[in-house]
Amino acid sequence: MNFPKVLCIFNPEAGRGRFRIGPGEIKRRFAEVSRRIGADIEMELIETSVPGDAERIGRENRGGDLDVIAVCGGDGTVYEVINGIAGSGKGFGIVPLGSGNDGIVSITGDHRSIDNCISDIVRCERHSIDIARMNDRLFLNVVGIGMDAAINHEVADRRDLVKRLGPTFLYTYCTFRVIPRWKDMDISLTIDDGQPVERKVKMLTIGNGTTCGGGFRLTPRARMDDGLLDLSLIKTAGIIKTMVNVPKAFKGDHLGIDLTIYRQFRKLSVRSLEDRELPLHIDGEKGFSREFDFQVLPGKIWTVHKPGLLK
Repeated sequence: MNFPKVLCIFNPEAGRGRFRIGPGEIKRRFAEVSRRIGADIEMELIETSVPGDAERIGRENRGGDLDVIAVCGGDGTVYEVINGIAGSGKGFGIVPLGSGNDGIVSITGDHRSIDNCISDIVRCERHSIDIARMNDRLFLNVVGIGMDAAINHEVADRRDLVKRLGPTFLYTYCTFRVIPRWKDMDISLTIDDGQPVERKVKMLTIGNGTTCGGGFRLTPRARMDDGLLDLSLIKTAGIIKTMVNVPKAFKGDHLGIDLTIYRQFRKLSVRSLEDRELPLHIDGEKGFSREFDFQVLPGKIWTVHKPGLLK
């Protein structure tokens, strides 16, 4: 009898130990779930030790006889593995151990438990979903440019507080630290094959998925299987108006306010018109750039988690 062959790429630093789950516990839970649903798998687990390991491990195994490459970690580990295995035809799974776990929420539309995610991996039912490219990197879920990214950077610098405050409260706390000192950006945007448009903006969110920051629904209409990306643009505004309206973004209610421009697209170019690099986060990983080119890659990866809409 042929069992599904699964490689688990395990990041022991995910969520800074928020779930306190080691590799032995992961193996035990895979065995328990397999017995419960009357299935079995051939499983190997490899731990990462330094940034970039997950991408390297994924790339080294993309051509083998594996059925599923599963991420046991957070959104940053998912980001690495996507860049290692996209286009390989391998099944892709997530065991959510990170601080936010927005990737699995954006795929399935719910906060799936660790055991439910393991069940998806063991059952190995495949579903085609989109991913996207920003410049020379791939991403599964969301890219933020501007104030949103500056908040993400602040969160990353305070990651040790996740266990005490929880991801949502930490993100909210950092949001209200960043807003008073944020300087809005002058940018040029080109959507699909349209003409460049210059704007002064507070932040842009480009979403293949719906949520980031541990639950902020900045691109609430995004679907991972529609062949499109979503753009949520927040125009320039004063501090008080920003503080009043930012909480609406948590539930995706910001689409109804005059500060927001929302579009769907296949290609997008963003250029800074200032002599500064703009902060960005790509699936939670931070960086800076002055030029951003986005493109959707329809059906580029197979996931073992059934796509759904966030309720």
